[in-house]
Parts: sequence; C-alpha cells; structure tokens
Amino acid sequence: MAASPSGLAAGIGTVVHAVMEEASTSDDRDLSVERLWQGIERRWGELAFESPWLEEKERRRTRTLTAGVSEYLRDFERAGGVLLGSEGAFELRLGRALVRGTIDRVERTPDGTVVIVDLKTGNRTPSAGPSGVVTCVVSTARSRVAS
Repeated sequence: MAASPSGLAAGIGTVVHAVMEEASTSDDRDLSVERLWQGIERRWGELAFESPWLEEKERRRTRTLTAGVSEYLRDFERAGGVLLGSEGAFELRLGRALVRGTIDRVERTPDGTVVIVDLKTGNRTPSAGPSGVVTCVVSTARSRVAS
C-alpha cells in the first residue's frame, strides 16, 4: 500500500533528519551534499511511492532539500557553532496542558546564544522564513548562555 502524501512527507523528513543527525555526530564530520545524499539513498527504499513519476519528483525535491541542509550545517560549523544536542525529547506542563515533542537540534552560536532549531523538510516553506532557497532552519527560541 502506498503512503498518503502526508505520510510520505513525514517518511522523507524522518530519513533526512536521521541522515543529518548521523553526519553531524560522525567522527569525520563530512557534511557535504554527496555524503548526506549517500545516506538518504541508503534509506530511500524504506519509502513507499504510488508511482515512479512521484518517486522521481520527490527524489529531486529531496536532493534540493539535502543541498540546503548541507549548506546550513557547513555554514554553522564554519562560523564556530557547536551542536549541543539533537533529537532530544521534551515535556512541558502549561497549566492543565502537557506539551511533548522532540527538538531537532540545540545549538550554541559563537556569541554564546543557545538556539533551538526546528528543521523544515516538508513541501511548505514557513511563511515567516526566507523565500528562494529551501528553508531548512527556523529558530524557535533563543536565550543567552551565562558566561
């Protein structure tokens, strides 16, 4: 049975996130498009497509997304950023509501700012994000680390 469009997008997002986390924490720190794409290709068979043309369309879209993720990760490292954690679960009680989720990345910028990052891998670019190149990162919270 083929995956629904939302299920397919989630599956692709899961693969991209896993490959990005693997590359970000590997000893060789190879964050190139080629390295990330090799990881995605290894896992591509886990995804179910309704038709060959849809698979090809998603492959091209994912390749573009991979280039954006690679660019972000390399720029982050070149600037002296530090990955503090990735794929961390959190739970927050707000009154009677319980908010649970997973944080894609927690990063520290060279000036000491801690940034919680949500990577966007779906078909829609957040309206607050920049247009043009695929938006891969949206900062959702910032706080200054005490020196």
